[in-house]
Amino acid sequence: MFRSMCCAVAIQFFLLCSIADASEFMRLCKSAMERAPLLLDECRQNARLFTGSFSLGGTGLAVPEEHRAWFEIADSASHFGFGCVLGQRDEVRFFGIYYFLKADNFRQANHESLAFIDFNGNVGMRAGDGNMFTVLAVHRITPPGRKSDLRDRNCELGHFDAGSNVTAAKLGDWFSIFKVESDEPVTITRCHDREIRYAKDQCVSQKYRSFINNTTSRVVAGDTIIVTEEGRLFVSEQAFRNVCELGGRPVVERMNFVKELCEIPR
Repeated sequence: MFRSMCCAVAIQFFLLCSIADASEFMRLCKSAMERAPLLLDECRQNARLFTGSFSLGGTGLAVPEEHRAWFEIADSASHFGFGCVLGQRDEVRFFGIYYFLKADNFRQANHESLAFIDFNGNVGMRAGDGNMFTVLAVHRITPPGRKSDLRDRNCELGHFDAGSNVTAAKLGDWFSIFKVESDEPVTITRCHDREIRYAKDQCVSQKYRSFINNTTSRVVAGDTIIVTEEGRLFVSEQAFRNVCELGGRPVVERMNFVKELCEIPR
């Protein structure tokens, strides 16, 4: 009996520690999964309409687009929050976790003027002072009533080795691998392979600028912009230089996010 009681206490202590040690991202993600039906209902009832048009590649033909967006501002973290984007047929385009630079901006996300919504769920807004801010769709959760697909991560971030700062996440039969090195600018090697390795033909290495903090944690999402579980942000050196130092105009709307970094100290 004594051994059983000890085991029970140990298990309870482990669970309490696990909860206490959970990152803001993971707490928010797990909470969203548990409340998914309620969140989807809220989204369908309260999402705000954005209408616009986009040009088909190379044709110059403008095609109308319609999206609706809603964010749960009551339960958010320093840089992560939940949101949902619907299409014109009320279909779910994105359901999951967003990344943002300023929590104060996110708290106004259901009220500020919508500047754009893209087909990946990224949303741009214009604040009352005229400045634009962007919230990035970084982690998909399977919405209620739909089968999970490869894009849905459902709080699974893969294996992480803190010593080498390598994240390896399984996507179907493939691994998505991120290796972050400690130089400055930071070198990040990204690989897409059927095994965890660094084959030249499956990997690309780029220089990145680092923002927000210097923590070491799992990569949540990334390409030109990379976000980690602890909110650390990496932006490719080339993209940062083009926007912030050369004054270039972002070709893709979501890259307006980089403009917000131009005045932020690293």
